Amino acid sequence: MSFATLLGRVGGRDQEELRTSLAVVEDDLVEQARRQATAAIEEAARDADAALQHARTAIHQLIEQAREEGQAAAGHSVESTISQARSDARALVLSAERRVYGSLRRRAVEELARRGAGRAAVDLEERLAPLARQRLGDGARTERPTTPPMLWSGLTVRAGSRQASVTVEALVDHQLAAMAAEVEQLWS
Repeated sequence: MSFATLLGRVGGRDQEELRTSLAVVEDDLVEQARRQATAAIEEAARDADAALQHARTAIHQLIEQAREEGQAAAGHSVESTISQARSDARALVLSAERRVYGSLRRRAVEELARRGAGRAAVDLEERLAPLARQRLGDGARTERPTTPPMLWSGLTVRAGSRQASVTVEALVDHQLAAMAAEVEQLWS
C-alpha cells in the first residue's frame, strides 16, 4: 500500500498529526541526505585533489626524467659531433700529408731523371749495375735503351729468365723509405 493511500484512510486530526510526524521524519531524511551528499562531495573533492596532486607529481617526475634524458642525449650528440669533427680533421690532415708526400716524390723522381741524363747517367749506372748483377748472380748483364733518353729512366739487369729493374721511381721510393724519420718531421 502506498503512503498516499495510507494517508487517505486516516482522517482529520490524525491525518494532521501524521503529516507533522512525517514532516519531521522527512526533514530528518532530507538533512541526512544533505549531510551524506556534502560528505560525498567533500570526499570526492579530496579524492580529486589527491589525484590532481598525484598527477602533478607524476608530471614533474616525467619532466625531470625527460630533462635528464635530454641532457644525456645532448651529451651523446656533442660527443658524437666532436668525434666526427676529429675524424674529419684527421682525414683532412692525412689527405694533405698524402698530397705533400706525392708532390715530394714526384719532384724527386723528376729531379733524379733530369740529373741522370747524359754523363751523370753513365756514372749512376756504373754504381747501380754491379748491385743489381750481384742480386741476380753470375752471367747477369745490364741492358740500356738503344737511344739515349733525354731523361734517365733507370736500367734493367737480366740473368736468364730473371731480371732486376732499377727504375727512377724505385730508387726514389727506396730513399724516401730510408728517410722516413726526416719525412715524418714534415708533418709535425
